[in-house]
Amino acid sequence: MDSKITGIGYELPPVVKEVTDETIYNYSMRYSGTYVKMIHVDKASAQRSGFDGLVLQASQTLDFANEMLFKVYRKGVIDNSSIKAVFIKPVLSGDTLTIQGKVKDNKTEGPYPCVTVDIWADNKSNEKVMIGEAVIAI
Repeated sequence: MDSKITGIGYELPPVVKEVTDETIYNYSMRYSGTYVKMIHVDKASAQRSGFDGLVLQASQTLDFANEMLFKVYRKGVIDNSSIKAVFIKPVLSGDTLTIQGKVKDNKTEGPYPCVTVDIWADNKSNEKVMIGEAVIAI
C-alpha cells in the first residue's frame, strides 16, 4: 500500500454531492414497499416537521463518506473497517455536501496495520453536518 495514503496528515480527495429531491427519493425508496409519509419522501410531511424541503437520510451522508474512503483504501473499507459518525444538522434538497477526510493515526491493531481517518461533511454554507472517524485495516 502506498505509504502516502497512510501517513498522518494525508487528506483524502473530497467527494462532492449535489443533493436533489431525486437523489433523496431514490435512496429512500430503494426497497420496494417502504413508502410512508416521511420527511425523506413526502414534501408535505417535511414541511409539517419544519423543513423547507425533503431531508436527506443520515445514512446516505454516511454512504457518501464510505464512497470517499473506498476510493482511497478500496478492499480494506469493505473487508475490515469501522466507522462512527455524529449527525449535527439536517441536509435538505438543494444543498451541496462536501465529504472530507484526514488521516490522524496509523498503527497495527491485531494482525493488521490500520489507519484512523477523521471524516466530516460540510454543507454549501461550510457548516458541519456530520463528523466522525473511520478505522480501516490496510
